[in-house]
Amino acid sequence: MPALEGLGRDAQGTLRKTEQGFSVLPQRVGRHTLRAIQTTTAAPLAETARLLLEESYSGVVYQSQLDPDSFLNGIFIRPFYYPHAGGAGRAKEMVNM
Repeated sequence: MPALEGLGRDAQGTLRKTEQGFSVLPQRVGRHTLRAIQTTTAAPLAETARLLLEESYSGVVYQSQLDPDSFLNGIFIRPFYYPHAGGAGRAKEMVNM
């Protein structure tokens, strides 16, 4: 049942869900400073487009068909959501593309 992904029961049988939140601050990309809402909207769209163009997808592609690891480690996502995990270096790659 896909709707229950990320859910589980603890030792007492209580249903629990684990969530993770991020603070996204304004980001500098090239000569432009993007507000947080611009970054959180543009980065996932750009990463999805990159995956669709570079991978072997065809026809209608559902979000559930995209590889989560490829998406989260992509050049448009990692610099903004995971800067502490080596994303800063990849941000320069993105700006110089």
